[in-house]
Amino acid sequence: MDARLKAMLAGGGLALAVGVGGVASAGEAAAAAGPGGVRVACGGGGAELFLHPGARNGDLRKTHVNGDLDLGTCITHGRPSVTSGTFHLKAGAKVSCDSHRHTSGTVRHGHAGGFIRWDDGSHSKVNHGKLWGSLANLRLQHAKIVGGRYKGSTVEATLLFSENVIIRNDDCNEGGKRELDGRVMSFRVERR
Repeated sequence: MDARLKAMLAGGGLALAVGVGGVASAGEAAAAAGPGGVRVACGGGGAELFLHPGARNGDLRKTHVNGDLDLGTCITHGRPSVTSGTFHLKAGAKVSCDSHRHTSGTVRHGHAGGFIRWDDGSHSKVNHGKLWGSLANLRLQHAKIVGGRYKGSTVEATLLFSENVIIRNDDCNEGGKRELDGRVMSFRVERR
């Protein structure tokens, strides 16, 4: 077992620390954890987001961000165990390109919602929470579990895509959609 994963599973708190191709560091997982509960590590997930209109070189530009987030495959220390989860993200943003393939910006007026799946076949339906931050450090706050397991609980998440968000298409563009790749750094459920 990866040493980082061992360190994450050793502590308390109910948290999902997620990264493409692996798990977040123990420090990142500890920062995401709340008191009590179990800690969860996920890997192989990520986000595919679209900008419309596309970012523009140099100047900030108002745009819309929407897309889907996949938690990947999860490992939980204890029961019940989270197996996977998906979320849809939608927000307004101000973004710019600092090169032909890297973009940055501020996200505001956004929301996200979706499902968390558990190993006993149950799920938690998560209603739209507040989405804000930057493209490199996107945060989901005060999302409510409105159905299924842990109904009434709150979901908090930090979705760190990368230091420089990569535009999958060949170039920044003033018009049309642009697809972004990203990864999830942390995700937690705060149970009542």
